[in-house]
Amino acid sequence: MKDSAPAKRERQTRTLTAETPDVSQDAVARRAFELYRARNGQPGDPLSDWLLAERELKNQVTSSPAPRTRRARTKN
Repeated sequence: MKDSAPAKRERQTRTLTAETPDVSQDAVARRAFELYRARNGQPGDPLSDWLLAERELKNQVTSSPAPRTRRARTKN
């Protein structure tokens, strides 16, 4: 039995989101909405918007430098 298109999309989205724990779903949703607004509200593919937003945000996380940590001073 084949999955319906919405069920397949939901499964793909959950899988991709689970693989990117550094990017919150809220951040992805906001960015996907920005992509929709950039099209002036014209119809598009919500899944494509979501995946593009997720990819952009994930690339930002991986390309940003890691925060510097302070080393503990040792007494000699």
